[in-house]
Amino acid sequence: MHRHHRELARGTELVTELVVMRRSALALGGLLMPMQAASALLLPATRHISRVAPKTCRALSAAAGAEGQEALDFDNTRLYPQPPLVQGGMLAVSELHTVAWYEYGNRAGKPALFVHGGPGGGTAPMNARYFDPALYRIILVDQRGCGKSTPFAELEENTTPDLVADFEQIRRLLAIDTWQVFGGSWGSTLALAYAVAHPERVTELVLRGVFLLRRKELDFFYEGKGTNYLFPEQWEEYKAAIPEEEHGAGFIQAYGKRLRGELGQEAQLAAAKAWSVWEGSVSRLSVPSRQALLAKWADADFALAFARIENHYFTGANGVAGFFPRDGWLLEEANLARIRHIPTVIVQGRYDVVCPAVSAYELHSALGTSTLHMTTTGHSSFEPEIIQRLVDATDAYAAGGGTAAAAPEDGWSLRGGSSGYHRMAGRRGTPAALAREAEAAAAAAAAAAAAALRIPPSAQEYASVLQQLMLSRRTINAFEPELPVGWEASLQRAVRAATHAPNHKRTEPWRFHLLGPAAAARVCELNAELVAESKGAEAGAKKLKRWLAMPGWLVATCVRSSMRSAGSSMDEPTSILREDYAACCCAVQNLCLSLHAEGIGTKWTTGAVNFDPRFGAAAGLPEDEYVVGTIWFGEAAAQPDAPTKRLSVEEVLIRHD
Repeated sequence: MHRHHRELARGTELVTELVVMRRSALALGGLLMPMQAASALLLPATRHISRVAPKTCRALSAAAGAEGQEALDFDNTRLYPQPPLVQGGMLAVSELHTVAWYEYGNRAGKPALFVHGGPGGGTAPMNARYFDPALYRIILVDQRGCGKSTPFAELEENTTPDLVADFEQIRRLLAIDTWQVFGGSWGSTLALAYAVAHPERVTELVLRGVFLLRRKELDFFYEGKGTNYLFPEQWEEYKAAIPEEEHGAGFIQAYGKRLRGELGQEAQLAAAKAWSVWEGSVSRLSVPSRQALLAKWADADFALAFARIENHYFTGANGVAGFFPRDGWLLEEANLARIRHIPTVIVQGRYDVVCPAVSAYELHSALGTSTLHMTTTGHSSFEPEIIQRLVDATDAYAAGGGTAAAAPEDGWSLRGGSSGYHRMAGRRGTPAALAREAEAAAAAAAAAAAAALRIPPSAQEYASVLQQLMLSRRTINAFEPELPVGWEASLQRAVRAATHAPNHKRTEPWRFHLLGPAAAARVCELNAELVAESKGAEAGAKKLKRWLAMPGWLVATCVRSSMRSAGSSMDEPTSILREDYAACCCAVQNLCLSLHAEGIGTKWTTGAVNFDPRFGAAAGLPEDEYVVGTIWFGEAAAQPDAPTKRLSVEEVLIRHD
C-alpha cells in the first residue's frame, strides 16, 4: 500500500477549485500562494484527468497482449478471476504521444505496475489476473504507439527513456508513492530500466523471460544464430520475406527498411506479419495451431505496431539496441548496485528460445540477491507452470514475504474456470462470491482512505497536473448516445469553474443555456434548413440526423453591456463589448476543461446557425444576449489523436530586448 493515503472523495472538484483559486492580477512571482492554498486538492483529482467511463475503457483495453495467449485454456491455471475495470484514461505524455492506462483491483491495495512485452505488444485485461484483486491495485499501461495509445505505431519520440518517463507520469497522476513492477520479455527489460532510474519507487521486481537487449540475444533470435536451429521450418518463412541478396546485411536491418515504410505499404504490412508470426511460432513449448497463430500474430493492426516498434528498438541508436548508452548496459555493476536491494523474483522458461535462459541466469548471478525459478516451459507467460510461479511471487509479496511461497503438497487451488472454486487471500468460495467480497473490501478501504489525512503535493506536481489536463483535452466529434451517470452534477461544477474566468470591471457577462430535447430539436431543424439551402436536401437530412444524435446541448451567450463606456464596436480597443466577449471565451475554456477532468468530452461549435437571426427564438434565448457558441457534451465514443501543432513554442514565444 502506498505510503500516504490520499483523499478520494473530492477528486472530481479539481478544476473547479483551481479556477476559484485563480487571481486575475496574480503576478508570476506570487504564483505559489494560490497553489499552496489549493494544493490539498491536487493529487486525488489526478485520477479524473482524461478519464473515460468503464464501458469505454473495456473497449480501449481489448487489444491482445503480445505474449502468446492464443487458443489457451486457463480453467486449470492459477490465474485469478478477471477483475472488473475500476477506471482508465488517456494521458498526454508529450505534444505527440497520448498513453492509455487502465486500473483494476482494490484502489486501496498494494500498487503494482504491469509492464507489457514487445516492445509494441500492448496490454489485455487478463494481464491483471496475475494479481489478487482484493489485495492489489493493478495498473496496466499501453506503451507509446501500441494498444490504444496514440499515434498508432509511431516511432518518433519513442525510446526507452521516454517510456520510463511515461511510467513516472502515470505514477504521479495516480498519486502512487511506490509500486511493485512486474514485466516479462521486453517488459523485463523496461522494468529493469525503470528500476535503475527510480529505485526508490520500486518495492519489488517480478521478472519473466528475461531480456537484457544485448546484441548476442538479438543475433540468437533474429539473425540465424540460435533459434533457427530449433525451429527450421518457421525460420524459413521468416527468412523468405527478405530477398536473398539482402541477407548478408542482417535481417533486422532489412526488415527495418520495410517496416519504416521505405519500400511502400504493401511491403511494410507483409514484413510486419512475417516478423510477428516468427515470434509467435516459437514462443511456446507446445506450438499452437496455424489457425490460432495467424488469428493473433498476423492480425494487421497488431502486427504493424508490434513489428515496427520492436524493430525500431532493436535497431536503436549509435549501433546500440534499446537506446541504451552501451551494449549490456543493464548488467553493468553501477546499475545493478542501484537495484540490488530490491526484492526480485525471476521466472524463466528453460526452453525459451525467444529470450534464452542464459540472460536470466546471468542477471540472477550478477545480482546475488534474487530468486530464480527455472520452469519446464518456453517463452509465453501463459504456460501453466510460468503462471504458477508468477502468481506465487505476487501472492508472497502481497502477504509481505520477500520470496515466493512453495507449493503445498496437495497442490494449489485452481483459479481459472468459471465453474471451479478459487483461492483468494487464503479464502475459498465461488468466483461470484469472492468478487463481491473483493468489491466490498475495496469500497471499505476506499472510504477509509477518503477520511485519512490529506498530504499536500509540491507546487511542481500541481503545475504538472494542470499542464497535463490542458494538453490532453481534445475536441470530441463522436459521442456515446446517452449522457454519463452524474452528468448534471459535473455540469454544475463546470459552470462554477466557468464563472471564475477573468472579466474586466466584473461584468460577469456569461450565461449558459442548457437545451432540452425540444429546444435542441428546433436548433437542429433550423441548421438542417440552412444546410439544405446551400448544399441540397440530402445534405440537410444528413446534417439533421448527426445533430439530433448529440447527447448534451449548452449554448454559451454574452449579455450585451448597458454601460455607457461600452462602445458600439468590437474593433474599439477600450470597448467593454470586446472585453466581455473575451471573458466569455475564457469561461467556455474553463467549462470545457472542468468537464474534461471528469471524463466528459466537449465540442465548441460556432457554425453559421449560431448567428442566424432565428437561432435565439429556436433556442429560447433572451433578446439582450448574443451567442458565443454551442457546446456539445457527453461521453466520447472515440478519442481523437493529438493534433499536429503548426507552430512551435519558439515561433509563438517571441522575445524582445
